[in-house]
Amino acid sequence: MPFLKTHPSWLTALVLAANVITWSAVTQAQEVTLFHPGQSAWEWILTPSDHEGAKKFRQGTLCRDCQGGEEAEMGAGIMAGSPLEPDAANTSGPAHLVLSTAFAINPETLTFTTQIPAAIKGKDFTLTLMLANESLKEAARAGCWGACHRDNKGMPADAGLEKYLPASRPKLSRTGGGTTLVDAESLQRLIQEEQFMELLRVSVAGNKATLQREYLLDERHELAADNSTVTLQGDELIISRPLRTSGPGISLQPGKFPMAFAIHTNGSEGRHHLVSFEYDLLITDAEGGPSAHLQTE
Repeated sequence: MPFLKTHPSWLTALVLAANVITWSAVTQAQEVTLFHPGQSAWEWILTPSDHEGAKKFRQGTLCRDCQGGEEAEMGAGIMAGSPLEPDAANTSGPAHLVLSTAFAINPETLTFTTQIPAAIKGKDFTLTLMLANESLKEAARAGCWGACHRDNKGMPADAGLEKYLPASRPKLSRTGGGTTLVDAESLQRLIQEEQFMELLRVSVAGNKATLQREYLLDERHELAADNSTVTLQGDELIISRPLRTSGPGISLQPGKFPMAFAIHTNGSEGRHHLVSFEYDLLITDAEGGPSAHLQTE
């Protein structure tokens, strides 16, 4: 494969990170563009007076269906002073980044690799991978926007809240879901049914990389690493995660899993980040063994 020929150090690191596992398949690198989203939120997507694509979205059109390929232009426009970014003068960092993605899988482990984008090489940053089940409609239809609301920190109706999923609130209004949660029994049922987002947050500082697993429902909750690892090899990150985890986590098996990516740079937090549209991680099982790749078309 061309990717392997041009990235031999990545293949070496992958083998080391996988404890000399023979992978059944390694996908060729695919590019994903992340962009600055400003104060766009789940409620913004759904509101026709705010978002001209709201009607199409409500009818089933995905964000990427209409605006895939326009990420760089959108990020630049938002950072140039769009109504979606009222703090453009104090917003630094790139308006967009291109992230390479490649996957390898065996019967026990999924491994993801990416090359650090040139614009942030040598800088501290955090890369987040969002993973969910296809039945979680917000993740399947809008990726990270499914957890982003107008009452989150730094958003138009700032109530100091962290990101959360709509199912954790009794109802949503145009300003978000507020602080009232559904009952504890309902939250526990959602966890058991894997109706949450799993986050793999990789922080890079200097020549060190650390990984934190979390699940996101009513807010973000830390999880044990559960044999998930990250390796920094030069300019390449290799992230490995067991297909099955002992605690809350998305059970990976043949099927389709919504996936999205976010990057925080310059010590930024909350909404001050770059995000991708929604994608699907496809896992298949054949006679030659399992394979995994990101569906970008």
